[in-house]
Parts: sequence; C-alpha cells; structure tokens
Amino acid sequence: MRAVWITGRGGPGTLEVRETADPEPGPGQVRIRVHAAGLNFAEVMAAQGLYPDAPKPPCVVGYEVAGVVDALGERSAGPEAGSRVLAMTHFGGHADVVCVPAEQVLRIPDAMSFTEAAAIPVNYLTAYHMLCRVAVARPGERVLVHMAAGGVGTAVLQICRTVGDLEVFGTASAAKHEALRAEGCAHPIDYHTADYAAEVRRLTGGEGVDIVLDPLGGNDWRKGLKLLRPCGRLVAYGFACARNSRRSSRCGNRA
Repeated sequence: MRAVWITGRGGPGTLEVRETADPEPGPGQVRIRVHAAGLNFAEVMAAQGLYPDAPKPPCVVGYEVAGVVDALGERSAGPEAGSRVLAMTHFGGHADVVCVPAEQVLRIPDAMSFTEAAAIPVNYLTAYHMLCRVAVARPGERVLVHMAAGGVGTAVLQICRTVGDLEVFGTASAAKHEALRAEGCAHPIDYHTADYAAEVRRLTGGEGVDIVLDPLGGNDWRKGLKLLRPCGRLVAYGFACARNSRRSSRCGNRA
C-alpha cells in the first residue's frame, strides 16, 4: 500500500509517500480499501509538531476515511467484504489501506459519495458531542461558535437547527457570512474588523451567551468565559492560536 508519512517536524516538506505491505486485520478488525480520507486541522498541526495526540515521526496520520471493506479479522462483526463504509481511525487514515476496529465502521448509503462520507466523522461527531453531550444545548439559549465557517463550525450550525430556538453567533471573515446565514447563524461577526466580544455584548444587551464553542485557545478562552451568562458553558476543543506566531498575534488582536 501507499501512505503519506510525516518524516519529521516542519510542515509539507516533511511529507513523503512510501510503499509498504498491506496490513492484515487483527481480531475484531475490518480492513478498508480507502477511496477518500479527511484532512483536518489536527493533521496539519501534527505535521508541524504541534499536535500532542499525534504519534512521533515517522508516522501516518489521518482520523477518518471512506472506502470499501475487503477483509475481516477473526471474530469481526463488521460489515462484510464489499460494503461501502466510513470509519474513524486513530491515525493511519492517509493510506490506501487501513485496519480499524469493527465498532468504528459504519455503512454509507449508495447515494453518498466517498468524499462526502470521509468528511463526516471528525466534524460531525465533534460538533454533536460538544453541543449535545457536553454543553447540552437547550431551546432558547445563545451559542457563540468560533471559526463558524470551518468543518466543525458548519456541523455545529447544522446541528443547532435541530435543537430549535437557539440564537447563534458565529465568528468568520466577512466573505463567509452569507454561507453562515444560510446555515442558520443569526449573527455572523467579522473578527477582522470588529471586537467580537464587544459585538456579542452589544447584540445581547450586555447579557452574553450561554455556550461558547472555542477551538482557538489562549486569550480567547479567557474572553469566552467573560461572555458567559450565569450557568454558561465554555467548551474548549482546540488551540488554533498556537499554530504559529503570526496566527497567535492575530488571535490576540481579537480582544
């Protein structure tokens, strides 16, 4: 099989395509011939040596794939060979072939493309877990979503619509505001030109919000806590501001 290996720390220059033998599925595992794999912010940061969950280089990352099952390990209760599936992988997804536990594999409908399927696991599971399991969003609450036009942010906006009667605020550049409104974001905020914290306070009459979903980290976590109403919840799920000094500076200027 072919795989994209991270050979060191430093970005795209450390990536290398290598060919190795196909892995054999172990007990309870399913082997998938990968047709599409997700590329998330986590993998980008892993290539830069900034993602603590990533294995040490040389390694193959990739959290999500879609493809066709071609082999099952002993005692595997996974979909049979030939099934079109998506899967969560704890790395190894950026390859032609990957073996994963059967419980992390789900069939996909015939009408869904492999590309669409591969974009679902990380974004939508993250969004659902944060909004519905951790923050437990309830109708009538206010939600602030940072990086609202990204993969997780878009998933959050869509899931917010299923809760009903949520007032949603989202930070994103002005060019993405139309897309945010189409997904149900009532208050897109351009963090390039406005102090988002001041704008949230203005729009809420100084009351703030009930939930902040923050992948930024740093000073933005502190700002988010100050925006919470009584019994509010901040869910921190990333540290995008640590990616490099330039981004950290930009994030710091969002005060």
